[in-house]
Amino acid sequence: KEVINRFNLYGFVKSFSRCLVCNSPLKITSKEKIIETIPPKVRNNKNEFYICGRCNKIYWQGSHFENMDKLVKRLLKA
Repeated sequence: KEVINRFNLYGFVKSFSRCLVCNSPLKITSKEKIIETIPPKVRNNKNEFYICGRCNKIYWQGSHFENMDKLVKRLLKA
């Protein structure tokens, strides 16, 4: 919050657009391309997936996303 305020970064934040492992941009990917690499529960409940073009880490909007999204929104309130 302090860094965002100090440097007035409110208009520059692009939440959940980069890989948490290597910081490369994420790209949307089809479920079919990654179906064998995701847990069965996720296969059955999620349809939108993102993949890192560099390290191939896969992301989806699960419970961790929901918690982090709340935190980011709280931090971005001016």
